[in-house]
Amino acid sequence: SYIFSAITASVDGDVKFVSAEKKSNFGNLWISAEAKVLINDGQHRKKAIEEALNENSDLQNETISVVIFVDKGLKRSQQMFADLNRDEINFYSDNSGHYASQGNNAATEQ
Repeated sequence: SYIFSAITASVDGDVKFVSAEKKSNFGNLWISAEAKVLINDGQHRKKAIEEALNENSDLQNETISVVIFVDKGLKRSQQMFADLNRDEINFYSDNSGHYASQGNNAATEQ
């Protein structure tokens, strides 16, 4: 069993949200095929997913969350990348059921 964390992307192009029901936050997001999409966080996951799909096409029905920011001209994308990757935190288990974190600003047991 596995869970991927969300990929974060910036989109410069036509984006349209269509509600499933009136006044609903649930629906479909349509992004123009001509839009520029830049992954701010998750480039390595994207590459690993592509390689896994090449090895096993049965994985094509798996899902992953994607957080999308509309960013005209991709002007904020460089700052988003820096912000998202500045304080990376790695969690590890000591095999006793306890998890601890290590990173630039995290050194406390969870």
